[in-house]
Order: sequence, then structure tokens, then C-alpha cells
Amino acid sequence: MDIGNAFLIVNPNARKGKGREDGEKIVSYFREHGIDIPWRYTSAPGDAWKITRDAIAEGCDTIIVAGGDGALNEVVNGIMFSGREVRLGLVPIGRGNDYAFSLGIPGSLYGALDVILSGKTRKVDVGLVEKDGGKGRYFLNGNGYGFEPMVNFRAMEYKHLNGIASYVVAFLEMMVHVPHAFKVEIELDGDVVELETQQISFTLGKRMGSCFMLAPNASIDDGMFDFLATKRPFGRLSLVSAVLKFLKGTHVDDKRNFLIKNVHSGVIRVSSGDIYSHADGEVVALGEGKIFKVSIIERGLSMFSI
Repeated sequence: MDIGNAFLIVNPNARKGKGREDGEKIVSYFREHGIDIPWRYTSAPGDAWKITRDAIAEGCDTIIVAGGDGALNEVVNGIMFSGREVRLGLVPIGRGNDYAFSLGIPGSLYGALDVILSGKTRKVDVGLVEKDGGKGRYFLNGNGYGFEPMVNFRAMEYKHLNGIASYVVAFLEMMVHVPHAFKVEIELDGDVVELETQQISFTLGKRMGSCFMLAPNASIDDGMFDFLATKRPFGRLSLVSAVLKFLKGTHVDDKRNFLIKNVHSGVIRVSSGDIYSHADGEVVALGEGKIFKVSIIERGLSMFSI
């Protein structure tokens, strides 16, 4: 039961504020197993990133995060930008917990902790998106553009909705004013295609938005993105049809409406239109940005896994 020199980071606002109670349960569970782990609650956006950076600088070689995909993303960036070999443990107590689904982490608090206590790790792929030549943001689950991030950002604004319900309501709101398509030139492993599209995704995990199986065949350690783009502008009815397919993952068989490929890298050059983008639900662009470079670090991170 060796988890190394570990530090625990807890988002107290996860599960609509129940994360604070979860943090105390986690610390008690570790103590029951003979581990007195130092820990902190986050207090603001970006805090998990800073805490991770400081903990690693002080010699920690294991970071455990209790939160959702957003808190996980911040910790991943803290680790990756440190350049150190650090193991990462995930206790999924967030809104979507999409990456935990692909990693196979149990949804129960103590089930997830038992995975960490087992000491077994797995090397997983890490994505990196760089906007207009900036320093970039790492991600584990996916990097999306267009309709899907707009739904995600809207769902995050709800105060009294969580999980699938928040995404469904956000989607219904988007149907009132269907987002405009944007024109892009996309370079995928050297091949160039021009599209007028409403949705582009580079995914490592299988699921987005708590219930949408955007990449049902994805693997988190095969060194490849599962790439998806709509081939044409969709109207209201077409978008509803597409979303129903996303729920089941059957869109992968619809080659007429969707461009689907396995790729190592991509470059998106925006010709016209405002583009919204996220990485694991965290903001990459809110209508701005003209060039997005997406690359993969094969098996670049060690995570506790079953």
C-alpha cells in the first residue's frame, strides 16, 4: 500500500457543495489505512493548478484530486508543466466525471479510493492544445470546438442542476438559437480538408457531457485522438438527430454527415466565424482564436487505475 509522498486536493464545491464533506471522508479513510495525507481544499478557479505546482516543488510524487473533470484538468496541467514524473489519483465527485468513466474508476467514493490504495498505475495519453501560438493547455478527455463546448459552458452556469440534467437543459436552450457554422481549414496528420462545420472534437476518452458517447471506440493509451467533425451546417432537426446519435455512439457509422478519423495531431485554421473551444470543460476560446494546434503526448502520465 505505497502511494508515495502524496498530497490530496479537494474541490469543496463539487457535487453542489458536498465536496467539502467528501474531503473529510477521504482523509479519514486514508487514516484508517495508516496514511496521514496532507491536503487542501481549492478556493477559486485555477487553485488546483497552483496547489499541484507547489506540492510538486516541495517534493510530492503523488497527487490525488477529488473533484470533477475541471479540477482534474487543472491538476494535470500542474503536473505536465512541472516536467516531473508524478503519479495521479482521481476520486470522481464532479458533475460529469467523464474521464473517470473511460479510466474505469468506480463512481463510489470508497471504491475510487481503493483503486488508489491498490497502488496499480497505468500510463495514459495526454493532449495539448495551443491557441494562436500560446503556451497551451493539456487535457485528458477531450478538446472540443463549436456546439459542444457552447452547451458545456452553458451547463456550467446552472446553480441548481448537475450531471446529465444540466447538459440536457443547456442543449434545449441552444435549440432556441442554433449556433452558426464556422469555416475552417483542418490539417490532420498532414492531410488538409476544408469544412463549414458546427462541431469539431479531438477526444482521448469515450464520453463528453456526462452522457454523450462522442468517441465510443476511443482508447486512453493508444497514442491516437478519435477525431470528429460535422461535414455541413446542421439545422435544428439535424442537430437533434445528431445528439440522439451521440447518446448511443451510433454517429460513427454516419459517414455522410460526420468526418471521423484516428489522428496523431491536428491544426485548425479559422477562416470565418467565432469559435468556442474547451479542454476537459475548461475554456480555451470564447469566440476568439484563429489557429489551434492539437498534439498528443503518448502515455505521458501515470494514473492510478484498476
